[in-house]
Amino acid sequence: MTRRTVLGLASGTAVLFGGLLVTMVGAQVDVPDASAAETPDLGLTLTVVAAVLVGVVAGSLAGPDPDLPATAPVPATASRTPLAATERAVWIRTAGPDALLRRWGGVGLAVYVGLSAWIAVVAASWFVALVMLAVLALLVTMLMWQVRVDASGLTVRGALGWPHQHVPAHEVVEASTRRVSPSREFGGWGLRTAVDGTVGVVVRAGESIAVDRSGGRRFVVTVDDAATGAALLNTFAERARETAGTKEPDPGRADGRPGRRDPDGMTPTAR
Repeated sequence: MTRRTVLGLASGTAVLFGGLLVTMVGAQVDVPDASAAETPDLGLTLTVVAAVLVGVVAGSLAGPDPDLPATAPVPATASRTPLAATERAVWIRTAGPDALLRRWGGVGLAVYVGLSAWIAVVAASWFVALVMLAVLALLVTMLMWQVRVDASGLTVRGALGWPHQHVPAHEVVEASTRRVSPSREFGGWGLRTAVDGTVGVVVRAGESIAVDRSGGRRFVVTVDDAATGAALLNTFAERARETAGTKEPDPGRADGRPGRRDPDGMTPTAR
């Protein structure tokens, strides 16, 4: 996530500042007096849209992390959900701000919308209001998440289905619970990265599912009933290891090179 964010911000910011410069100069070229220049709302809007698109494309081109299955068994001390070998289960919760933050958030929302409208009127520019309301929509998306644990692992999605974070079951070293302080550990709320590299979906202070991933990576999400979700995730992580261990290796030669098959396509040989 950090790699994609940095690449997306760098590319988008370059387009943004370049577009702003061209737009502002274009609005004032050959104008006899500064007061005669028209407000370049259309150009500014196109610049912002272009910057966002370039940033999203650049971030997506960074590619996902390489597949890195965990090799060590799930620790015996890790909590588990007792499931039969053929039994399936799904755990789903909605993660959002606590009651106090929702109450003050509603007040802040009303003030923010009113301020956006006032600035737009004073500046005689609908562009300002458009940008401020777009930022508000992104903020709301970051505050409501769906948390799901199933056989595939842990999946966390924003209110509109994006952003999306997924921890595959076969990459889970151990899932546990711990208390999180958004401001102290992550510097804020939403989809964040801590100083130590931990990626977190933090929408309130309190209990969270904390996942140690292969490759020394960590992921946390603040959600109610975190203990149940963590236990089920450990169970699926253990199953993923068992499934990987039952896969038959490809037939090959003693020197490790791929073997050849007889014409009937059934019996592996090592000629």
